[in-house]
Amino acid sequence: MRKERKILWTCLSIAILGIVVFFAFRFYKANFLDPKTGSQLQGSADSLLSEKTKRIYQSSRTPILPKKEDHIPQVCADYFSAVRGIDLKVLKIYPPKSVPIPRPDQCKDLPKSLVELNKHYLEACAVLTKSSEELTEKIWFASVPPCATAVFHFRAELTQFLTREMSIEDLEDPKILLDKMMATMSDKDYRTNLAVASRLLELEPSLVPAIQSQVLSRLMLAQTEARGNPNDPKWTEVEQGLQKLAELGGANSKQVLEWQLLISISRNPDPEEVRRYAERMAAQYPEWGLPYYYQAWMLYPKDSTGAKKMLEQAHQKDPEDLRIKETMEKMNRKDPSPFRNDFTVSFPKEIFE
Repeated sequence: MRKERKILWTCLSIAILGIVVFFAFRFYKANFLDPKTGSQLQGSADSLLSEKTKRIYQSSRTPILPKKEDHIPQVCADYFSAVRGIDLKVLKIYPPKSVPIPRPDQCKDLPKSLVELNKHYLEACAVLTKSSEELTEKIWFASVPPCATAVFHFRAELTQFLTREMSIEDLEDPKILLDKMMATMSDKDYRTNLAVASRLLELEPSLVPAIQSQVLSRLMLAQTEARGNPNDPKWTEVEQGLQKLAELGGANSKQVLEWQLLISISRNPDPEEVRRYAERMAAQYPEWGLPYYYQAWMLYPKDSTGAKKMLEQAHQKDPEDLRIKETMEKMNRKDPSPFRNDFTVSFPKEIFE
């Protein structure tokens, strides 16, 4: 039984890491797919977002001076302010009135934490620095999504660097908190991320990505601090956050079920308990293959044949589920890691309209 628990925790750790990586990717990507049509953006919120909320994501950030002890040259301080000052809504305008992408010029010596992000930003936005005569409308709007994503990411890390020693409780600007929340999630600094997300929710109680971030950080912390203790209140906080997320439309019912499955596994990593929980979920949602998929996932390390049979049941229940098909193909190829989670919680498309 101890060996099975160890295997189960290994599977779970891989699953949770996948959530964080996927969440970070969706967090940046979801805002900026095809800003002209919004056709690829996903979201489950039923009501339109307020203009105020949309502007938290889009608008420029006010300048923040580096600390003297950081020894940041003035040319770099100006560059930081220019990047943070980009209004993402301007990228929707064609033809552009001016080149909206700042370049570093003489700013050469960046802090180590910013070097790769700066490089990615410059590469992703290179096309948009050309003159308007060189850019067709088609090229412009094809180039905006990767550039805007890079700006969003770089801006977040810049804000985190410039405010890293400020008291989170004293911050009043939701835009600064949003940037810090994104940066700390990307850095896997879950304790700081939880504090930032909680402070942001005090100012903006219905901000879905903040609730997502809060739930994920609480789950990661509970996994390490309350492991093997299903009665620890940390698990209750995770589940309450998930319930709030579902109520606000931050995830559809199938996505909530997947979160519930992982939380249950984290809370009590007993293979037999996982099996019973997945069976209860299968009875509650008989049309979905997801509970069978998770049973197969947990069974796979010690019984690949049984896992394959369980996966076939998942496919029978949900034959159109691409993830199940993909996993079956990987198992046939003897892939050592054929399973994956599939979270598609993302920003409503109205954010970039």
